[in-house]
Amino acid sequence: MKKLLEIALGIVTSIGGFLDVGAIATAAEAGAGFGFQLIWAIVLGTICVIFLVEMSGRLAAVSKHTLADAVRERFGFNFYIFPLVAEIIVDFLILGAEIGGVCIALQLITGISFQWWAIPVAFAIWLLLWKGTFGLIENGISVLGLITLVFVVATFKLHPVWTDVAKGLLPTVPQEDITHYLFIAVAILGALISPYLFYFYSSGAVEDKWDTGYLGVNRAVAGRANHTFSDLSNRLFQVFLSANQLILNLRSSLI
Repeated sequence: MKKLLEIALGIVTSIGGFLDVGAIATAAEAGAGFGFQLIWAIVLGTICVIFLVEMSGRLAAVSKHTLADAVRERFGFNFYIFPLVAEIIVDFLILGAEIGGVCIALQLITGISFQWWAIPVAFAIWLLLWKGTFGLIENGISVLGLITLVFVVATFKLHPVWTDVAKGLLPTVPQEDITHYLFIAVAILGALISPYLFYFYSSGAVEDKWDTGYLGVNRAVAGRANHTFSDLSNRLFQVFLSANQLILNLRSSLI
């Protein structure tokens, strides 16, 4: 029963916690610029995340070490300092983007300019990290992220041309603006395959005292092929659809 609960919590975390503002922003830009042509990049990134998260969880369950600990002990601190500094810089940028995303959301809700929300939001995050437990951060905040499931509903409400969506599953090269197309494709992969996901997941496995008996749970949670693959892809598909539909509406109003 406990393992089933952990699988359920893992799926909730994957839905609400593994989609950040960078993934939404890059997908929206891709949808606005190229319609459905870059959906394949989201699918590829999701598959990579599934395998990498599963491997980091398996490492933690077998070795009782987080991914960071394993790298440091295997290669030494002098080697580890380089990925550590790079990780800190990337995480700092992600944190800034997340704070900005929350501020913009609060502006949409309240009408108060996003600049006024920056300090209160940053303080709330600091307070959560300082006072909150790992379980609260891992599971509690992820529950709030379930609101992103509205993307799935909105996907069908927009009534897209599904043949065009299906075509986007296959990589294609546009006839113009190839550089921008490739840049956005790389940006989508970079936003989806964030290093903090693997550190966070392996830390959670060690915190929950996983052992080899949890390898099946790890596969179910990290693999989650029938849950996160469809969920993450569909939610980001929705960003494509929303951006694409918005552009079409704007063009129609200008004609």
